[in-house]
Amino acid sequence: MKNLQRIICFLLLFTLLTSETCEESHKEVLPSSIILYNHLRPALNEIKYEIKNNDSIIIYKRIKSNTTDIEFDAIYSTAINSKIGTDVLSFDNITYENPCIQDGELFTLSIRTEKETKEISFQNYPNENLAKIISFINNNIPERYQIYYNMERLKLQLKNCN
Repeated sequence: MKNLQRIICFLLLFTLLTSETCEESHKEVLPSSIILYNHLRPALNEIKYEIKNNDSIIIYKRIKSNTTDIEFDAIYSTAINSKIGTDVLSFDNITYENPCIQDGELFTLSIRTEKETKEISFQNYPNENLAKIISFINNNIPERYQIYYNMERLKLQLKNCN
């Protein structure tokens, strides 16, 4: 009888410990930083948009470039009241490109969490989640800093790429 009680206690303890671990592993990991690089031409005009802790947007302009380091200077900052949904941060690939266009709308998206940084590259490619992120940023910043992204034109260009 005593052995049976020990086994039951062990099983209960094991169940409690593993259930907490499973719950923690299913928690949504919110990014601490979402950075969108808008690679403009010429390259020195690159602009970086950072959504920091889902409560502010900071815009940086590239000020210096050499072979080892790129420096940016903040040119605009604002607090935001709305939140970007984590559903738009899901991407199947790390590179999306239209092979028929050499130059144009080039972006790099960097999503940083406590555990990892994920970088996704977009080269003249229409992507619904990228469009939502750009729209979110544009809705929270002045017009002079807004990002140009014509998804309908990119869809047409990709369709005609055969």
